[in-house]
Amino acid sequence: MAVYQTYVNAMNERIRNQFATSNPFDFKHISALSSIENFNDVGPSVVMASPGGLQSGLSRQLFDKWCSDKKNACVIPGYAVEGTLAKTITTEPKEVTLMNGLTVPLNMQVHYVSFSAHADYAQTSAFLEELMPSNIILVHGEANEMGRLKQKLISLFADGNTKIISPKNCQSVEMYFNSEKMAKTIGRLAEKTPEVGETVGGLLVKKGFTYQIMAPDDLHVFSQLSTANVTQRITIPYSGAFAVIKHRLKQIYESVECSTDEESGVPTLRVHDCATVKQESEKHILMHWTADPISDMVSDSIVALALNASREMPKVVVVESEPETNEAENEKKAEKIILSLLVSLFGDVKLGENGKLVISVDGTVAHLDKQSGDVESENEGLKERTGTECSTDEESGVPTLRVHDCATVKQESEKHILMHWTADPISDMVSDSIVALALNASREMPKVVVVESEPETNEAENEKKAEKIILSLLVSLFGDVKVGENGKLVISVDGTVAHLDKQTGDVESENEGLKERVKMAFRRIQSAMKPIPHSAS
Repeated sequence: MAVYQTYVNAMNERIRNQFATSNPFDFKHISALSSIENFNDVGPSVVMASPGGLQSGLSRQLFDKWCSDKKNACVIPGYAVEGTLAKTITTEPKEVTLMNGLTVPLNMQVHYVSFSAHADYAQTSAFLEELMPSNIILVHGEANEMGRLKQKLISLFADGNTKIISPKNCQSVEMYFNSEKMAKTIGRLAEKTPEVGETVGGLLVKKGFTYQIMAPDDLHVFSQLSTANVTQRITIPYSGAFAVIKHRLKQIYESVECSTDEESGVPTLRVHDCATVKQESEKHILMHWTADPISDMVSDSIVALALNASREMPKVVVVESEPETNEAENEKKAEKIILSLLVSLFGDVKLGENGKLVISVDGTVAHLDKQSGDVESENEGLKERTGTECSTDEESGVPTLRVHDCATVKQESEKHILMHWTADPISDMVSDSIVALALNASREMPKVVVVESEPETNEAENEKKAEKIILSLLVSLFGDVKVGENGKLVISVDGTVAHLDKQTGDVESENEGLKERVKMAFRRIQSAMKPIPHSAS
């Protein structure tokens, strides 16, 4: 009551005018009761108390006090929830239980008056007949009453396709709707009637509740919108050979068209029919494309590829007065490259006193003649494996390496090595690692030291060397490979991370594709580095 007495200015004009002489909410026989302690129970009275369920509060306190006297009465003015005291006394039981646990007779009169704000059956059914919905879901009600309402609605909508559902608590309900929309073709697209099954392409424009399909050129005619193309250009620093960019792009994209610029005459690449790349100068390449989501993605990949290629490009220093390398120096470079490849295959490879290469695997030693390709070893397994990997080309007589029975490497000239393989996933992976190894070896040639009487390395050192070789091969395959805190190798590819256990070979990754790829690569590397079994002798 105090709220109404306070906010009189929020009332209508009649109440505000009456308030000027007297407060219309200041009643002579009506007063607010804050608690039962302030109630003077003398003489007849009517108390409007809450809550309506008579479970607690002032209404329950008054009920416990008055329920045994037949002079008193209780009027329930709304819906009584099942399980409450208000619902119980509507059935007129002889006894009730008080809040203190005592059982007393129910002598007071009990009346039920429907003052509910909810719609009844007549109002609900009239509302549904106007809407004619395809689905009706009945919630928030007593189970028996809901069942009765459901049966009446089923009879009411018997001639239609209305689905009536009365789910239990926490029961899920699935509804299916047809989202078909009608769109009209206008402008140039409406000039020709399409054949059955023919696809019509254009811009879908929504205005209010109508849809129209029109050609992009008609957009400014039939609407207040207009179209525009944004052509982007970027100059990328790159000082390497343009053929390298071409080769790497063909490895990523199926569609790479090569041509020549008509104005400047420089080579040009059209990538995925989206972006055009051409050599602007000796230190830069130029790329331009029309902006759209796919072309932007392609251009981003080309920028990343060019920058990585420029960063990984070996530095070339031009020396004017340096004499040409002689044949002996070229042979030394070739021997160093062969030595690097053998180290990646067998681990411990050294140059002996007699010029032969000494290959040690798990305590077993093999001696390889670089000129003839002959192998000497007490272990037949190591001898056969080394002889298979290292041989001499029958036609040219140059040294030849057969790597993992997949790729063949031989020296083609003084400045180049030649590799060939049959394309398949494993051979491609092996060839990629050889290319990376050769380029790294060319940049950072390993120093070969002749050791006369160096003691054999222990098992711990061999394990460290094996780990370094495995790490190098994984780096050549995946790029970003690091050793984690728990000893596992952390491999990152395009933001996706995989964790490799070197001991068990287990791989953990959220990306199943990367997980399988790392697992297969590690298994192949382990197979190539597995110990050679000792002979029976």
